[in-house]
Amino acid sequence: MTTSEPILALDAALAHALGAAGLRVRHVADADGIDLTEVSIVAMGPDWARLEAWRVAGHRVGALVLLGGAPEPEARAVLEPLVIARDARPETLRAAVARLEAGRAARQLRLGPATVDLGRRLARVEGVERRLSQLEADLLAYLAARPNRDVSREELQLQVWGHHRATSGRSVDMAVSRLRRKIEPDPAEPQHLLTVRGGGYRLVRAAGRTGNLPAPRDAFVGREGLIAELEGLLEGPERLLTLVGPPGAGKTRLALALARRAALPGGAWRCELVGVEGLDELALAVSRAMQLSLGDTGEVDPLARLTRALAHRGPTLLVLDNAEHLTGPLGAAAGAWLAGCPAQRLVVTSRVRLGVGGERVVAVPPLTLAEARALFMTRAASAGAEVEAGPLLDTVVALLDRLPLAIELAAARVRALGMAALRDHLDARFRLLRGGPAADPRHRTLHAAIAWSWGLLALELRAALTALSVFVGGFHAEAAAAVLGLDALDTLDALEALVDRSLVQPEGDRYRMLESIRSFAGAHGDPGGLAEARRRHAGWFAALAARWSPQWGRSGSAEALRRLSAEAGNLAAAWEASAAVDARAEITLALDVLHEARGTFEGRLARLDPTIAAMEGGDPALLTRLRYARGAARLARRDLAAEADLRAAAEGFAALGRPWDAGRATNELAYLHHLTGRSEEALALCDHGLAVHGFPLCHSLAANIRINLGREDDVEAAFDRMHRTIDALEAAGRVRDAVSGCTLLLDVLLDKGRLTQGISLVERAEGLQAQLPGRHLEGVLLYYRSRLHMSAGRNPEALALLDAAWPLVRDSSPVPLQLVVLKSIGIAAAHGGAPRRAVRSFQEARAVLQRTGDTRREALVLTNLATAWLDLGDLRAAERALEDCDALLAGASIPSIERSATLLRACARILEGRPEAAVAPLASLDLPAMIPYKQAFAHGLRGAIAAWAGLPSDAADALEAVLRQHEVSSAPHWWWLLPALRAGHQGPVADVVSGTRVAHALVRLVARALPPPP
Repeated sequence: MTTSEPILALDAALAHALGAAGLRVRHVADADGIDLTEVSIVAMGPDWARLEAWRVAGHRVGALVLLGGAPEPEARAVLEPLVIARDARPETLRAAVARLEAGRAARQLRLGPATVDLGRRLARVEGVERRLSQLEADLLAYLAARPNRDVSREELQLQVWGHHRATSGRSVDMAVSRLRRKIEPDPAEPQHLLTVRGGGYRLVRAAGRTGNLPAPRDAFVGREGLIAELEGLLEGPERLLTLVGPPGAGKTRLALALARRAALPGGAWRCELVGVEGLDELALAVSRAMQLSLGDTGEVDPLARLTRALAHRGPTLLVLDNAEHLTGPLGAAAGAWLAGCPAQRLVVTSRVRLGVGGERVVAVPPLTLAEARALFMTRAASAGAEVEAGPLLDTVVALLDRLPLAIELAAARVRALGMAALRDHLDARFRLLRGGPAADPRHRTLHAAIAWSWGLLALELRAALTALSVFVGGFHAEAAAAVLGLDALDTLDALEALVDRSLVQPEGDRYRMLESIRSFAGAHGDPGGLAEARRRHAGWFAALAARWSPQWGRSGSAEALRRLSAEAGNLAAAWEASAAVDARAEITLALDVLHEARGTFEGRLARLDPTIAAMEGGDPALLTRLRYARGAARLARRDLAAEADLRAAAEGFAALGRPWDAGRATNELAYLHHLTGRSEEALALCDHGLAVHGFPLCHSLAANIRINLGREDDVEAAFDRMHRTIDALEAAGRVRDAVSGCTLLLDVLLDKGRLTQGISLVERAEGLQAQLPGRHLEGVLLYYRSRLHMSAGRNPEALALLDAAWPLVRDSSPVPLQLVVLKSIGIAAAHGGAPRRAVRSFQEARAVLQRTGDTRREALVLTNLATAWLDLGDLRAAERALEDCDALLAGASIPSIERSATLLRACARILEGRPEAAVAPLASLDLPAMIPYKQAFAHGLRGAIAAWAGLPSDAADALEAVLRQHEVSSAPHWWWLLPALRAGHQGPVADVVSGTRVAHALVRLVARALPPPP
């Protein structure tokens, strides 16, 4: 301000006195409507109690002029600089204003590249303005008045927080953290607002501090939790921290970030140890880095001279960087310094611990996923590329082992390559990940960083690292012993040595190697040793596969899946490397177990096909197991080529004297026949599987088929047999088969409307599923539970269950089951009053089929989509869907889909108001050849036509025919249609929600086609 600017006066007498002194004064009666945070000078009279009220409310003012006789405020510190005018004489007031102006000028702070106007509460850092809160401005003003002085949290609580005497130290820390983000160029590495060991802060106003730390080249990202932990250790009794981690883990950047936060009188220093050899060179390197004189050169021991010099320097922090090659001399020196320099603190970066007393070893792991994302995006933005968070970024940082060096080098290439190309080029990571000429030579490329560690290894450890590079995804010590060709103790010695050098990481009872190190060792090790390691690796995992894959489907399923899942990467690598046909077959079968357990099919046949081709004429037991596995894989995709494999497997198992497996293959073959409309052959195969092989699940499948065909004379007896089959399978420990038996029974129970029995059976199936490893069947059972809700008319609950089932089914189930769930979502949405969501669900199902090229099922889904469009009243969209269906079926005759299309076109004609055009299509249908629910809807449409024709009695008869196709309990809401027709009005037909499959939506169409009430 200047003296020409107005002063705010809240006292009339004082306003008059100020005006008499020639000052411009704005007089107000009170401050209720004034933003006091923007006021620098307030003149007020004896009623200074208002000042206390403002302070309690959080207002701050730069200075006050108090009229004579006003008492001085107690908490004067919060108003610094405070000028008190104890009289109102003009000359005194002029002098007071002059002092106020000087005080205001003093409230301009220069902190390196930052300028802070405490009066306006504005900080400008590198051209960017940031507004301070009043509390932040007060905190900074208090520290600025005490530059380079340690100020405790307690003092800040009392003097800055004022009346908040109970404020916690954490509140002070949070305020300091917020303030750093506004005044420091890099708040992670503050240059001015420093943390003091013991619980306080210091403001350093001059640019730079004591020490030789290099200026940060860019912002430090991540590791906040680890830095806080390290700060806590240094503030405590720890005086020697050794940061150990693999090449490229960011140990140097972390140590420097930690050092920049330190506030020790002797400063923070860094000594680079690359190229330093021996104790004498170490002492000379440290003395040069810290600008120390070693005193009397006549004394022989340079370490003793350096120790005395360090002790005279006082409390300091010394970063000893890249010490892995110097652990012996540095260990001796560190011990001497800790003993002779009680105020010295040491931070060592190394890939190997020093192994001296008083050392605290802290592992520097790869970044977390969130930190890796943030670092990549930040560095890419600095290079002029915008990268979005998402699966592609997560894949890239995972391939980079989440190592900071690899991430920074890769992010610099994004602008030129793009993310997808970067991912695809990471196999050649050592050529791709190169830095510019300004980088540290060891960090200029990822290759150089790892080569430094490789060069320090003894030959036997290089050989061990090369051999261990054949493992993918980790390994146990027993597997390492087999690959290294060593006994258990020698293997543990080698692993311990590599772990100590941060080249192998322990993970529970396993070990793993970062992909970058694994790639380097594989490329630079002895080729002969590598080939021998691969041969041993394949043999070990073939034996593991032979042991555990036969346990799948039995009582040992959980342990088998755990063992095989842990070694999925190693099994895949062993499959690629194995030259022995039988060994490759065992590994193929183990990998197929993983595919089955996870419900994945990508790559499944790609291994089965060549393995079977190579096995022809080989071990009949292995060949039979392979044929069954391929048949099951093809069956899951409804591939008719499964028939030959399943038939060969059934015959092969029978010849080997394995009736249970022969029965399972026969049952799968029967199911394939049933799916393809060959029900008679399917029933014959079920009878054979039961009579010849004694496979109990054939009972359930046969009952399911007969009930669906309406050929089971005693349904209750069939249900009882199916229950007893489940009991027998569970008693035999065949839990997966028991769950399959539950789903076969659930299909018929739900179709027959046996909801109470269905609920009980779903609960039993869920209990069985809980005994199995993985979540493969969880989505299936959620689907069946949703069907129970749909059958009871509870569509919102059904839709919620289907929404929960879909991610599980999408990620772990074959395409046919995915389609069933998507179609069910569409049906539940349509009945729940969300026809547009139904359309989206059917469209998604169609997209799945278009990716797989399954035109038959795509045509079927198009009939569902047409139904949804009809439900929306969009007849043109429905017709387009049916035309697409016709195009897919061109040249092929699939009567069931053709009949569905005919029914839907008849519905469309009725909805258009042209019921007469629906008569001929309906008359062309061969009702006895149609499955029951389609017969029901043909009758329903005829009833609608009769209703349009004004023949309610005929309409009612037609709808009674609908009900005869199902047990009454399977569609309880259909009963609304009969009284509605007979009474001559529609009734609550919009609530009709029951039935099965496509019938759900069609029954609503029938209802909508009825004539309006008279």
